Amino acid sequence: MCRFLETIKYHDGQFFRQSYHNKRFNRTRKKIFELDKIDLFDHIQVPEALEDTNDVYKVRVEYDKEIQRVEFLPYVLKDIKSLRVVKDNNIDYQFKYMERSPLNTLFDKREDCDDVLIVKNGLLSDTSYCNIALFDGSMWFTPSAPLLKGVQRSYLLEFGLIHEDEIQLRDLKFFKKIRLFNSMIEWTDCMDIKRAMIK
Repeated sequence: MCRFLETIKYHDGQFFRQSYHNKRFNRTRKKIFELDKIDLFDHIQVPEALEDTNDVYKVRVEYDKEIQRVEFLPYVLKDIKSLRVVKDNNIDYQFKYMERSPLNTLFDKREDCDDVLIVKNGLLSDTSYCNIALFDGSMWFTPSAPLLKGVQRSYLLEFGLIHEDEIQLRDLKFFKKIRLFNSMIEWTDCMDIKRAMIK
């Protein structure tokens, strides 16, 4: 049976983007297993030792029909400064699967870069772990066809901080930089990569 993940930021006594994680979690359960909604956070117990911590933790929830495992892992932000463009027209990661071998195969093609920028059917999608937004000098745009619709992406779209658009690989030249983000990285803490560092 397939297993899926929710990766949730826990910091200063709170879980971030709870409603967004609940929505994705229940959408997956409904689509894959035809299960009714539950509140994911009723099933996550914060370890007593972490209740007063100011450190950032990644809460990793593994589930199929039932929640199988919950881990609180110290989070360290990766330093990504360069991206290698890789193409794969068949990759499918519309749900947050535990099985990541297709993404790992693409990541292994990064050569001297820190991560990969995945292109599917000529369109920009994501990196191996992050959604992306591109800055044209005045506005931020995110691909309308990401591999995974991340919770941070949903939040940023709802509040108008980024805007969806179909972005082809050849459109890269119109943007000044690219920003990487996911559920663990706040918009103001995101990593920006200059266009010249996309190879």
